[in-house]
Amino acid sequence: MSEQRAIRVAQIGVGKNGAAFTRAYKTTAPMNLVAICDVNESRARTVAAEHGVDRVYTNFREMLDREQLDLVSVHTPDHLHVEPAVEALNRGKHLFCEKPLGNNLDDCRRIVEAYRRVAKQGVKAMCGHVLRFNPVFVEVKRRIDAGELGKLFYLEGDYIHDLRWQKGWNLEAEVPMIGGGCHPIDIMQWWAGPIAEVQAMSNHLAFPEMKEDDCAVAILKFASGAIGKCTSAYAPSGPMPKLYNLSAYGTKATVVRDQFAPRGKEEWSPLPVAQVEGHPYEPEVVDLADAIQNNRPPRATVEDGARAIAVAVAIQQSVREGRVVKVESV
Repeated sequence: MSEQRAIRVAQIGVGKNGAAFTRAYKTTAPMNLVAICDVNESRARTVAAEHGVDRVYTNFREMLDREQLDLVSVHTPDHLHVEPAVEALNRGKHLFCEKPLGNNLDDCRRIVEAYRRVAKQGVKAMCGHVLRFNPVFVEVKRRIDAGELGKLFYLEGDYIHDLRWQKGWNLEAEVPMIGGGCHPIDIMQWWAGPIAEVQAMSNHLAFPEMKEDDCAVAILKFASGAIGKCTSAYAPSGPMPKLYNLSAYGTKATVVRDQFAPRGKEEWSPLPVAQVEGHPYEPEVVDLADAIQNNRPPRATVEDGARAIAVAVAIQQSVREGRVVKVESV
């Protein structure tokens, strides 16, 4: 990365995910976190004091009016991403928006359209699809692009995670196939290209406190002709499946999670990459800083984020209508 001036960052939302990003911004050069905004003033001041940030706000528009900023980082609840994201882009600021980009396709389109209006000015807009920075999935992507798997014909991935501890807005506004399912959906599209149509079903048995169905399964058809499967379940017993059960089957080789087998070999070989636990956000911050300073797209753009939600929204529509649904373009 070239030596350039610090990137002045303001962060909107410092709940669980947001607080983790605060740490990433404070420990990653050339980011300079100068302001924090959260509707919970006590929480905002606590996080700001912990990380040495002087300026605290409860209204994001007031913060944008007063501060000289380069980048705005949005970590509000899923259904509240759109207003601060669009406002930041309309003011010509670089944007980081946590996944999912939005809770519906209209919100995602508003963010993408705002980005496209300012993209020629060099503005960068990243969506926080953190799994694109997992070394295992990066290595699988490299092997696919190098032709080592041949033509992909089947993929699968799951978001099966016991989230019964969640309270508040998650119970009322979160849609599991959007909030969680967007993770494997994004990786499968990163590996295999766009998903063209879906068919799905769901139930509401394990987590009745959620407004939305807590378990959904979708069959996917990719534009390439490949097919796939994605499950999102928010109330399983036991730990999360390793590496989201992400797997890719090709005409030359197969990858199941972190295991690789070329055609004709009956034994698995581990992929020679480091394993990571949880969601380390620092690689996302480093990538965005480099994209800003070297004028290139970030690894996961807001358009990528919108395409993942387009698939998840089509899955929800298929559940409601009991039919195959084509994925809308964004």
